[in-house]
Amino acid sequence: MSDMNYEEKTFILHDIKNMDNSDLFTDGKTHQFYTGNKYAFCKGCFDCWLKTPGVCILRDSVFGLANHLSDCSTFVIVSKLLYGGFSTCVKGVTDRLIAFNLPYFKKLNGELHHIPRYDNQFKMRVFFYGEATDNEKETAEEYVSRIALNLNNEDYKTVFLKDESEWRKIYENIACGL
Repeated sequence: MSDMNYEEKTFILHDIKNMDNSDLFTDGKTHQFYTGNKYAFCKGCFDCWLKTPGVCILRDSVFGLANHLSDCSTFVIVSKLLYGGFSTCVKGVTDRLIAFNLPYFKKLNGELHHIPRYDNQFKMRVFFYGEATDNEKETAEEYVSRIALNLNNEDYKTVFLKDESEWRKIYENIACGL
């Protein structure tokens, strides 16, 4: 994405029902996706790589989300912390974002990783909420770093909130450019 056409856009993927209808995200530059809606899980068919490049063949509410990711300047994930990872709903949707990458690999730090399909570099912010042990938080931070690596992303942060009622802090963090 060239600097001349660059526009600040935020894509928020979350599992907090009350957050979806918030009047805080009505700037026209923020797209939200509530993961609690009904959708199909990734089938692992790889058609998004081979038959319909960059587009999942499953035509449901998740269809086209990789396009939002390819066009955003900030990608925000909000999830209940479960055993050091995402909630089931958030994990199911992030699995479907595999179309964001190409089916080819490159070696990075001695590991094989997919080559990104798009040139877009975005900030990634992950907000976890809920009770958590120090081990779960440590696991979550490592998990987010691995996701960032797989999305070819170096600008990422992990934030822990006490519970879902603190979701307005997410907006404040986004507005302040966290």
